[in-house]
Amino acid sequence: MGTFWSMDNSTVMRMGANVDGFLGVMPYRYYYDTEGKAPMLERIRKMRPEYQSTGYMQGFLSAMLLTEAAKRTLDAGNELTGKNMKTALSSIRNFDTGGVIGVPLSIKGNSIPVGRIYRADFKQQKMVPASEWISLQ
Repeated sequence: MGTFWSMDNSTVMRMGANVDGFLGVMPYRYYYDTEGKAPMLERIRKMRPEYQSTGYMQGFLSAMLLTEAAKRTLDAGNELTGKNMKTALSSIRNFDTGGVIGVPLSIKGNSIPVGRIYRADFKQQKMVPASEWISLQ
């Protein structure tokens, strides 16, 4: 079993056929995931037609959340300081990531308590869902 840090599809599949059944928790959908509505994932695939790692998805989501926190801070008439942006970030509830994460997210205690268990399928060369989305919100 693994965590986000060992779940990148390109890394897992390098382990060979013995990887079949490897499980781990991921907060993000995989670049190639076509399940459900995902306009942001579709946009990413248009911009970058080659596989994008889980690290890319993490950076993309971080930029989305930074933008949302800055917008909320400015909309409240506050200066862009660390303290004000943290307050704005902590106010995020049911945020739609456009499919980067499979369910709306809420920031809770400086974390995003959302994930899904994926399983390695060496024949398909993909990590495939092994659970529904798990949300501790």
